[in-house]
Amino acid sequence: MAPPSSPSGPTPSPVSAPWSRRLAGACAGLGALIALLVLVGWKSGVNLLGTFLPGAEMTRPITAFVLLLAAGALACFAYARTLLGGLAAQVGLGVALLSAWNLVERILDLRRGLGLLAFRLIGEEVPPGADRWMAPNGSIAFVFLGLAFCTLASANPRRAMRAHLLALPSLGISGLALVGYAYGAQALFIVGEHTAMALPTAVGVFLLSVGTMAVRPSQGVVALLADRGLGGFALRRLLPAALLGPLLLGWLGLQGEYAQLLGREMGTALFAFANMAVFSVLLISVVRRLIRLERELSRQREINRVVLQTAPAALFLLDPAARVTVANPEAEAMLGLGASVIRGRTLPQLLPEADASPGGSAGGRLLAAVCEGRSLRDHELVFRHRSGREVHVLAATAPLRLEDGAAGAVLLTVDITPRREAQEALRHSEQRFATVSRLSTDAIWDWDLPSNRLWWNESARKLFGHDPADQPPGIESWAEHIHPEDRDRVLGSIRAAIEGREDDWQAEYRYLCAGGREVVVHDRGHVIRGENGRPLRMLGGMTDITARRKAEEALHFAVRRFETLANLIPQFVWSTRPDGYHDFFNDRWYEYTGMPRGDDGGWRWMDYLHPDDREPSLRRWRASLASGEPYEVQYRFRRASDGVYRWFIGRAVPIRDLQGIARWFGTSTDIEDQRRQGEKLEAQVAERTARLQETVAELEHFSYTLTHDMRAPLRAMQGFSEILLEEHAAQLDEAGRAYLRRIGAAAFRMDHLIVDALNYSKIVRTEFALGPVETGPLLRGLVESYPEFQSPRAEVKIVEPLPVVSGNISGLTQACSNLLGNAVKFVAPGETPRVRVSAGPGEEEGRVRLYFDDNGIGVPEMHRERIFAMFQRLDTRYEGTGVGLALVRKVVERMRGRVGVATGPEGRGSRFWIELARA
Repeated sequence: MAPPSSPSGPTPSPVSAPWSRRLAGACAGLGALIALLVLVGWKSGVNLLGTFLPGAEMTRPITAFVLLLAAGALACFAYARTLLGGLAAQVGLGVALLSAWNLVERILDLRRGLGLLAFRLIGEEVPPGADRWMAPNGSIAFVFLGLAFCTLASANPRRAMRAHLLALPSLGISGLALVGYAYGAQALFIVGEHTAMALPTAVGVFLLSVGTMAVRPSQGVVALLADRGLGGFALRRLLPAALLGPLLLGWLGLQGEYAQLLGREMGTALFAFANMAVFSVLLISVVRRLIRLERELSRQREINRVVLQTAPAALFLLDPAARVTVANPEAEAMLGLGASVIRGRTLPQLLPEADASPGGSAGGRLLAAVCEGRSLRDHELVFRHRSGREVHVLAATAPLRLEDGAAGAVLLTVDITPRREAQEALRHSEQRFATVSRLSTDAIWDWDLPSNRLWWNESARKLFGHDPADQPPGIESWAEHIHPEDRDRVLGSIRAAIEGREDDWQAEYRYLCAGGREVVVHDRGHVIRGENGRPLRMLGGMTDITARRKAEEALHFAVRRFETLANLIPQFVWSTRPDGYHDFFNDRWYEYTGMPRGDDGGWRWMDYLHPDDREPSLRRWRASLASGEPYEVQYRFRRASDGVYRWFIGRAVPIRDLQGIARWFGTSTDIEDQRRQGEKLEAQVAERTARLQETVAELEHFSYTLTHDMRAPLRAMQGFSEILLEEHAAQLDEAGRAYLRRIGAAAFRMDHLIVDALNYSKIVRTEFALGPVETGPLLRGLVESYPEFQSPRAEVKIVEPLPVVSGNISGLTQACSNLLGNAVKFVAPGETPRVRVSAGPGEEEGRVRLYFDDNGIGVPEMHRERIFAMFQRLDTRYEGTGVGLALVRKVVERMRGRVGVATGPEGRGSRFWIELARA
């Protein structure tokens, strides 16, 4: 924020303004009085009223009227400048115009003009041989005086200064005339052969000129005279002597010459000596006063310097533009800057950016006060230290106005950062206490021990139903609600805490609520003591633990119920801490193992395990403790009665709370009899499995033998039908040849059907070893190996890159070969098969799909699941066994994948896909 510019020119002195207005008013009044005397003299015939000297020139009526108008304008400026300034300026313009026109009339010898009109206004005739116009020098003086009145109405200080400059010619003309009258020098008040300026006119113009300068006392000689400094003092002492001394001494010398008491040489010498003496005395007087003032000023400067250097507060002197001119050492320390750096900086440059803007900010309000010349006290402000930290201060400013008109301000700041931090800490502490008191469900109390005043928060009323406002302020309001059976115990314990050295106190007791309801509370408090150990306050809080007490009782009952139930069942029942330490066994455990009752066991339960089961059981138990997974293990425990080890199955599950696992509960069940029965069943299963494997092997041998024997006649049928067609086709008609071709085709299809069925049964029996398979090289190898996948018979495009999947290379080769074969086979007659192989993400994270897009005949949506079943053929126009897609599904499923079909990307053909895990 840039501070507003100060008005140019000096400002009025608070002492000179009333004095100057009174002077201007007095001059206006005297001028008006002179004008009226002149008019009365003309009317009454008393010439002395218009001359002031016997035999002197009499002031003309026109001059009296103009003098009266000028006096009225000056009175308006002196007493009602704001209201009548414009009217006074117009009157001043009239004065200038009338005076100028009077001069024109004289030059043109217009005898029937304003001069004649003035005589007629007072009812008089122009005396024979008398001049009706005002004197030329008087006209000129009034012209300048009228123009001065025109400029006085302006609020601009520079234009007001012009009024002084315009009044100076009037002052000079009238002053010369007065000196001329005093010394009898007519050349000073008569212009050539024209009418002389009358003495009343000279006096009136002189007074009005002085009054014009006094209207604006902030400029010119009046400002210098009103100055309270050394210059004003010297001018007030020397100017009267400079003006009146030579005048008086010269007049006295002249009178001595007239009386023939002094010759010219003696008069001149005495005049010079008298001036020397008078001015020497005045100079000595002024210099003595100046020396005293200079010493006082020097003393004051030294005091100010010491005050600035030693003041514990930061002090700045600011000019009208809020620029620092002086800064004391405390200010340098507060800002972390040297005095030379601080000087010349404006106040906004010393404040943080957020606080140096105008408006409602603290810095903006201070800056406005400085620039507007207002005082401001107890104003909190933030300064910026060179390190960047903020310094909170308490500031006060007052305007500084000097006699020469210079303005500024004094800014005094006291660093309150430590106090503010302490106040902020206290405020935060009180806020935290109030917030805790408001949000806490406990009844918080504050007991002032010296005054015995007890304060409760709002939760006390909610918990106990007692309104703190209705309770006595002392400790008695709390004590009377303690259960009578607990009262003496509780009061005795709290008294012992206060009187003893223990600062903390707590107790549990029964408390009586409103309506007679009884609750159990846990009360605790802390004693705050003074430096001498005297107890001053005690803070505390009461918690309603009735529900907790009931819960503890319910828990105790539940524990007893659990122990009773655990002792009734035949299994071992046990529980452990989160770290696996056993702390409970039921009675069955103690009866079986012979462990002393009441011994919780800890880790000694392992002593009763079979030596071969200890390490595996412990390893499994520790793994469950670490992972939190349920625990299950089979182990053998020794029976104390006969030393026999019997098999048990141990199971345990964790019980969790908000913090994690709270406990483990487990059981150990005797499975000795079930284990023996299971061993018998396992032996029977093993025997039957061996017989079944022998049967399966015989069936496999039979199926391979049967398949071989079945394929031999089929190959014979195919071979003989081909021989007949090649060697005896001419002996057969067309029907016979057709029958032979059908016999060969049927044999070929039957052979392929048998092969596909064998492959399917082999896949069902075979276990696939899965591993990483690069699908790109696999598919490129298939295309290169089969001519039917190559141009011009087909167009197969493989879109790279293709992923590495988790599968079996042999099974994946078989599945992709079948899908590519179907894609190039099932196309419309005469159309070139086009196949596009690409990859994309699967439905689940970590899986990928291979897409086989073709331009074939497509698969209707209703049959998309059916085509993956055995022996399913949708279109009999195309060769096939109906086993290929069933084989693909089985292969993909054995690789833990999925297969499916959809419509092609462009709405035609088919899109078969295989989804496998990404390797």
